[in-house]
Amino acid sequence: MSDIRWQMENDARQRTHGVISRAQALDAGLSISQVDRRVRRRQWKPSGYPGWMILADCWDDPLPHLTCAIAALEGPAWRRSATALHGLGSHPPKPEVLARQDRSGVARSGRYEPSIWTVTCIAGLRCLTLEDTVASMAGVSHPDRFDELVDAVLLQNRTEWPRLASAFRRVRRKGRLGSAQLGRVLEERRSEQAVPLSHWSRKFVRALWDTGLPKPQMEWRIQQAGRLVAQVDLAYPECRYAIELDSLAHHLNPDAFEEDRRRDADLAAAGWLVRRFTWKQFDERFPWVLRVIRSDLASRSGLLPVL
Repeated sequence: MSDIRWQMENDARQRTHGVISRAQALDAGLSISQVDRRVRRRQWKPSGYPGWMILADCWDDPLPHLTCAIAALEGPAWRRSATALHGLGSHPPKPEVLARQDRSGVARSGRYEPSIWTVTCIAGLRCLTLEDTVASMAGVSHPDRFDELVDAVLLQNRTEWPRLASAFRRVRRKGRLGSAQLGRVLEERRSEQAVPLSHWSRKFVRALWDTGLPKPQMEWRIQQAGRLVAQVDLAYPECRYAIELDSLAHHLNPDAFEEDRRRDADLAAAGWLVRRFTWKQFDERFPWVLRVIRSDLASRSGLLPVL
């Protein structure tokens, strides 16, 4: 019998992250008393779902708990659990699984609607696809964190914006938690041509847009005679006006200092005006930053009032 148990436990570690079902143990030849004895000795620990157990040496790993939740609730991982499976975050204290209902309190569950959600398989576990996983996070994420997640999957080339937007539209439903956030992101990114390399750029753009200013282009490539002059953080190309966001980490070293001045001179020679702002100025003196930008745009376009 010890050989049967050893083989079963070894298979469980390799195939199901250390999860063994009571039915599996009985089918393998163990008696009810033998299974209960292992549970009493804490060699196999109850997972919280009837009939599902986790090997003691796997207990601290989040994957066995998620495996039990997915198997017991018959639904895919979603939200933070799915984000962790896709390598974009850490596992939550409780597994998050889509299911028709769950009153055990062991997992956080939402209603599984196969006609809306699309599912894939990661590490042997059913999970929402990457695009649907990101969409599911809209209901539990701060706007800044959600924007960072969307930008991260795009910058890492994990997906493309048309696929993400399609998932957002499919998942978005009136009254569903997160639908307003999905709508906001779809609206804000409708005219974007690039993904910002820094989340600060997106916060800056949103702050300008909230005050009524036009949205600048992010990561704008300025060319002259077919030669790349510079790629600037934010730009109003029609006014030849660029905004650079300087951080201490990347701009206060000798090489960066020299390169920034060379780029500014090249941009000035190409007819561009460049303004540089720091995070402290943006965070603590935004009214002043706004006045400077409004004045510059008004002087270069004649379209905006100087306030």
